[in-house]
Amino acid sequence: LLIVTARPGFTAPWADRPEVVRIHLTPLEPGDSLALVLAQPGAERLPPSIRRAILDRADGVPLFVEELTRSTVEHAAERGVQALDDFDLPMSLQDSLLARLDRLGPVKRIAQVASVVGRRFLRAVLGALAERDDRDVGAALDRLVASDLVIPDTSEVDHFLFRHMLVQEAAYNTLLKADRRQLNLRLLEIFEADAAKYDAKPERLAHHAEEGGKPAAAAAYWLKAGLAALAKSAMPEAKARLERGLAVVATLPPGPERARCELSLLLALGKALIATRGYAMPETGSAFERARVLCDVVGERSEKLAVLHGLWIHDLLCGRLLSAQTRADELLAAAEAAGDPVWIVVGCRAQGVLGYPLANFDKSLAFLERGLAAFDPDLRPAYAQILVDDPKVVMTMYSSWVLSYLGQRDRAFAAADEAIAEARALGQPYNLAHALTGRILVGMFNDDVSGLDPLMAEVSDLTSEFELGYYGAVSAILRARLAVLGGDAVGGSAALATALDNYRATGSLLYLPTFTMWLADALLGAGNAEGALERIEQAEALMRDTGMANDRAAIALLRGELHRQSGDQDTARAAIGEAIAVAEQQGLERVADRGRVALAALGPGEPARPVASQAGGTPQVA
Repeated sequence: LLIVTARPGFTAPWADRPEVVRIHLTPLEPGDSLALVLAQPGAERLPPSIRRAILDRADGVPLFVEELTRSTVEHAAERGVQALDDFDLPMSLQDSLLARLDRLGPVKRIAQVASVVGRRFLRAVLGALAERDDRDVGAALDRLVASDLVIPDTSEVDHFLFRHMLVQEAAYNTLLKADRRQLNLRLLEIFEADAAKYDAKPERLAHHAEEGGKPAAAAAYWLKAGLAALAKSAMPEAKARLERGLAVVATLPPGPERARCELSLLLALGKALIATRGYAMPETGSAFERARVLCDVVGERSEKLAVLHGLWIHDLLCGRLLSAQTRADELLAAAEAAGDPVWIVVGCRAQGVLGYPLANFDKSLAFLERGLAAFDPDLRPAYAQILVDDPKVVMTMYSSWVLSYLGQRDRAFAAADEAIAEARALGQPYNLAHALTGRILVGMFNDDVSGLDPLMAEVSDLTSEFELGYYGAVSAILRARLAVLGGDAVGGSAALATALDNYRATGSLLYLPTFTMWLADALLGAGNAEGALERIEQAEALMRDTGMANDRAAIALLRGELHRQSGDQDTARAAIGEAIAVAEQQGLERVADRGRVALAALGPGEPARPVASQAGGTPQVA
């Protein structure tokens, strides 16, 4: 059981899941509010008129009831309040907290200094920042604990907590801006002197640098914090921290320092956006486009290649394969000219991955095998500076797809299993999500979906827990396809249609012809031949628009089956003939064999004739 409390307006991606129960907390009833008032030490001595005033002012908000009561008890002890006329109740919770802080006298300063450290603070850090000896600090802490504004943190020795975040905020807001800045700078120096001792994370250093008026240092720490989150596959956190860094960079004066810092943040942000929002989303492309502009000013060769790779993968997922091919050629040529072993692997990966949707299967496999041969596990940190995924996992999995299409079933399954094993050994959720989805596809490509349910469940959990937007969309498509293959054509087709809409929402067009063909097949199985033909026409239009051709033969074959069932034997024969010709041209013997069987089943008909491919390109023979 997990209980989460939040203020109104809070949203979360899991909030609408069926296992989540929402309980809207209403203000306390007057009787409960009075019980809470009387539970505070000394409240029983307050006159009834003041108790009623507290209830009216607090309006059933528990924290306000408590704080207003404590503030009133303290004031009554000092001034001897006997009636409501003797005392002006604070108008708000903030006013009440400020009044209580003011009554602390000299101890208020310790509370203010502690508020700079944060809601949780270490006694030694407080003493160093306040420049007080331990005895004075101890006495002040005793007073703060007695006032119930601060409580000891029982989980760790010499650590304390402000009772509520609002107490810390109230104390912090009483500091003058100049005083606040100096305290943050002093605290930054303390943490920088021994970050390990104080467990000072980069994001904490970034906050104090920002509050201390050092934006350049803050941006550098936000970059470090973002990279640390990326390394742990905490993609939403990485995105938030890097965007915070970019906001700080925007306050710097124009110049090389600002440009270089912004470039570093953008390259890291591009990877976080790929993982959370998707490769093809406009904001992902915008990050890399802006980085390209900055590269012209301050970029080194490695940074320019990183930008080129980011733009390549954005074009790839957007379905701009001609542009992606140009960028992949440029990327590999630059890597080879420089003799850079890291970039040669990245360049081979780009060429090998791109060859698959273009149906250049032999070329794709050759580049993937070259990249795997050049891969050096000792250089993984260098690859990680460029890529959001691991090149060995990706190249091995893409090899399994190409091998599946070329009919090398055993090698395909072996490669897919190797990719999963590699991803599990790395322990990185993003790589594992890629490997799991890839292995599920290999099962589908080879008409063997046995044992895929556990993999499907695992990838669904991963994409949900780590908010991996692109793979979340893909996994929904795979789940629906498995339902169809399991015999639920009606439910599966409906789920697949929804999943395709969600996939399009990521901005991605890559592999959409294949996914649309799956929907057509599902609709055909559900008895909706008209809808199936409409989807096949959509798939063919997507192939024309993007140049994707890896399932061109299979799509033509399904079109032939649709026409056969409608009774248009000549059109069916032409489509199946096209499928055979394309499959033979691409080296897809399994598809060609399926086409020959389908053609033979049609019986004798018109002689084979040239027909233009529905996906464009050179005429084929049918």
